[in-house]
Amino acid sequence: MKIDIAKKILDTVQSTDQKYNMFKGVKRAVIAFSSGPDSVCLLDTLSNLYRDKIDFHLVYVNHGLRSQEYLSKEEALTKKYASKYNAK
Repeated sequence: MKIDIAKKILDTVQSTDQKYNMFKGVKRAVIAFSSGPDSVCLLDTLSNLYRDKIDFHLVYVNHGLRSQEYLSKEEALTKKYASKYNAK
């Protein structure tokens, strides 16, 4: 039997939210965003569940630990994802 991982993630996040009222009354949320797979998964999941209810803002922090070339790519990806998901 094939497991639809995206559906499983959405269902798990939604049931956890309902159990703990994590987003009850939330109009805006800030997501710490690195452009890595975990950040993208979080943004995609929350956007799929709450895009009409919550205004998402992405925050990218440059800690100065990587080369400027790599940081420029991460920053550009963050802007691309913000645009794609209508986040600020």
